[in-house]
Amino acid sequence: MLEDYKALLRIIVTTRELQVAKYCSNTDFVYNLSRLSENDASELFCLKAFGRATEVKLSAEMVKQKYQMLDKCGGIPFAIVDVCQLVASRPFTAREWESINKNIKLYQLPTPELESMRATLESCYSSLSYHVKYCFMYLSIFQEDLNIKRRRLVKRWIDEGYMMGIRGPEAEKLGENVFNEFLSMTFIQPTKYAAITSGRVTSCSIHPLMLQLSTVEAKEEKLVCILDNDHSDVASGDIIRHLVVRRNWSRDNEDRYKSMDLSCVRSLTVFSGGHFSCHATCTS
Repeated sequence: MLEDYKALLRIIVTTRELQVAKYCSNTDFVYNLSRLSENDASELFCLKAFGRATEVKLSAEMVKQKYQMLDKCGGIPFAIVDVCQLVASRPFTAREWESINKNIKLYQLPTPELESMRATLESCYSSLSYHVKYCFMYLSIFQEDLNIKRRRLVKRWIDEGYMMGIRGPEAEKLGENVFNEFLSMTFIQPTKYAAITSGRVTSCSIHPLMLQLSTVEAKEEKLVCILDNDHSDVASGDIIRHLVVRRNWSRDNEDRYKSMDLSCVRSLTVFSGGHFSCHATCTS
């Protein structure tokens, strides 16, 4: 009977590191945990917020606020659970849920209930190797829900020198590995209409919460400067490496940026109507 028990024994190791997972699996079987579907995310929300998995009758406005919360969580279970703790502690009204939605901005309006979520996201970022961290911060250039082509993103990483200075096929291979690592960690996610070509996702978007983290880290490193009407935190004399002009930037605000040191800018990215308008990289 003991031998039968040993034959059924399985050890499950959970880790954010793909190499650790491969090392622990002598059969090379690694299961990448995917995001929850919309139905599963809704069921988890109800279970944690209302104490039951079945849907609770809500007003149309509360349903709208609920799905906005779920969209921001991006199908990540721990994010949904943390938000539900916030929901369960507040009155069940549309106004309260609207307030919660505004508070799901981990670094602008932090709340004690979201501290564990923020700590988990920062832990994911801290686990990245040095050059991969720069690839992650580079994602702050893009906007939420923007369709980003895999080949274009990898090429930009290479052109910007974030593949450890490697060029050619080896750099492309390394860039593909970074892209896949971000997918497996749910930093980025396949877009709704992304195709699978040769086993590879063709396009992605950035998880909303990870975009917040990427923007904060890039700001601290003075890696990316974003020009739009919602950003007014550019310090005098800041040296910027990547300059981004968003579609809602008004030239009426340009005096605010005249003191920036643009001598070290390596690339300029301009968005128009939610799409790339142009991108230029300095390679000299």
